[in-house]
Amino acid sequence: MVLAPRLLISFVALTTLSGNIADWNTTHIFSELWSPHARFHGAWFVIAMTLLSVVSLWLVWSGRRPIERAGFAILIQGAIWLAFFPAMLVPDTLLADPGKEVRLAGIDLNLLGAVANMILLATAWALLRRAGTAARPT
Repeated sequence: MVLAPRLLISFVALTTLSGNIADWNTTHIFSELWSPHARFHGAWFVIAMTLLSVVSLWLVWSGRRPIERAGFAILIQGAIWLAFFPAMLVPDTLLADPGKEVRLAGIDLNLLGAVANMILLATAWALLRRAGTAARPT
């Protein structure tokens, strides 16, 4: 299997992990503005994403059938990042707290990151398909 898809998937999984670590603070999980039940759901989601990212890394770097396993890792990370987009449609949600927005070229950095991760995963998928086709006997 080519190395590039593994590296792309790993990069996305690691950015997911780093974002999860960043959410353990007073602006997210420990926010006084969140109800205890909302805090539970926030913690649950962050822990689930962390575990799924660790599973993704394990799939990419261990075992036989690396193309198939990397494909599963793409599906896992893709599901995590795809969920970002409909979440923006929930009423009264924002990508960042007011006054704490970070923009690059006028676009919210959270949105840019989500789009970039989806592009990286699509690229890894295309590279895996190419590698899988090349590996098949003719």
